[in-house]
Amino acid sequence: MDKKSIYALIIIVLILGAVFLFYKFYRIKTPIVGVIKIEGYMLDNYHRDLWIKAAQYALENDTIKAVVLRIDSGGGSASICEDLYGVFKKLAQRKPLVVVVEGIAASGGYYVSLAGREIYATPSSLIGNIGVISVVPPIVLPGESIIETGVYKYTGFLIDEYPLKVNEIYESFVNAVNESRRTRLKVPLSTLIDGRLLIGSEAVKTGLVDRIGSYFDAVESASKLAGLTNFEIVDLNKIVISKDTKKMEKTEIKDRISLRYLVNISRKGMNFYYIPPQLIDYDYNSSYAYSILKQRFTFRISNATGKIVIDLSHKNLFPYLLMSRFLGKLVEEGEKIVYLSEGNLAKILDDKPKALLIFMPLYEYSFEDLNAIEKFVKGGGKLVLFYDPGFGPYTMINSIAQDYGFIFSVGYLYNSYKKYGIYRNIILTNFSKNSLTENISAITLFTAGAIFTKNDKLAWTTNDTALSILYKNGTYTVIAKKGSVLALSDISFIMDPFLKLTDNEKFLDNLVNWIVGEKS
Repeated sequence: MDKKSIYALIIIVLILGAVFLFYKFYRIKTPIVGVIKIEGYMLDNYHRDLWIKAAQYALENDTIKAVVLRIDSGGGSASICEDLYGVFKKLAQRKPLVVVVEGIAASGGYYVSLAGREIYATPSSLIGNIGVISVVPPIVLPGESIIETGVYKYTGFLIDEYPLKVNEIYESFVNAVNESRRTRLKVPLSTLIDGRLLIGSEAVKTGLVDRIGSYFDAVESASKLAGLTNFEIVDLNKIVISKDTKKMEKTEIKDRISLRYLVNISRKGMNFYYIPPQLIDYDYNSSYAYSILKQRFTFRISNATGKIVIDLSHKNLFPYLLMSRFLGKLVEEGEKIVYLSEGNLAKILDDKPKALLIFMPLYEYSFEDLNAIEKFVKGGGKLVLFYDPGFGPYTMINSIAQDYGFIFSVGYLYNSYKKYGIYRNIILTNFSKNSLTENISAITLFTAGAIFTKNDKLAWTTNDTALSILYKNGTYTVIAKKGSVLALSDISFIMDPFLKLTDNEKFLDNLVNWIVGEKS
């Protein structure tokens, strides 16, 4: 081979090598728009660690110039959502982070999306549901098999203080919305933090998201914010999964969540959730509150003359274990209580007891029962009807109440301003003059209903209170009376854990005095 051929070969090899090296290093240095996808509920450590590692990879890799966060999530535990929000917010401070909602960003899903510099959403996406739900810690009755060193050791909280804890976590969510969207909101923030879900187009009009767009629109926006004209799109989830050889517990939940599942994982310390309640299969029979209410008690029935009868014969939801102060005050006044767990109510009323207390019946009252109750009331007996929308249906109690001019409402009352912790725990300050309201300036109710009546109204809400079934502000009666018949639309407020709030115990004293007194 002559010299010219050798030189030509060398030149060709050098050119090919240069092309190879140029291509290789050019490809390595091509800017990347990384994509992280959050799909499903944020409830387990496997997925939390996966998303955090993806964010960390994007943060540390200089080739990744921008990130698109794809969200299709109905939320999750408060701790995980807050953790992810903080991680992605840190990432957004270093590199452009654009969020696109592809299906749903509800509650915790929206919380995480607030980390983005821009938020896109498809037109039919569901956005918002700003708020908190929580599995209430159980009321513990200590035994001898386990001993503990303090009154809070079992639950960590007093049950009556728990709504305040929920509200504190809710406020942190609201603060995140305010911090992220303050200058972009087109309506008052107060109109958006009541838990409502908006479709994508509505969310744009309110300012919860920036604009309608797809995944490709979000990629384009992220690249422009990073000043990119030539770039690659890389799925960071796949990179992190391929690098992760550690096996972790993985929980796949993409549909509705059972209440039982939330109760189980709450035992691991995750008691608060950013999840829309409508995405939870609420098995009422498995709830702790219901387990207390549904407990059946069998008592020896004796002559009821002059005594106080509590009807339990119609599958009444009577919170016996949480009514010790109420029952104790009756006994302190020298009264004897008869619990009718089974048997003939009409026959018991023939004994002419002093009072009949009916808590939330689940079984229908017969015509014989209703006639016996009417005869009992006409004879001067006192009838107290207890309803609570948080415990059960209104149908059976209304079969009795309507005979005396009362109807308990469907739904519950709420007030976003005069509240104790959460919006359903309303504080009443309006009372008529009556022995039952003597020395009462305020009482705190826990998920109360309304009473529709023309009878004497003893306590009612302020006009900025609404009824859930109507979603209309107005004044609503919660305690009413007609002669010797008294109707109350909440049970919880006279239960032991809540008596120390406002004047709840004073009202209980007045109620006991009214039941045992000679006059109606």
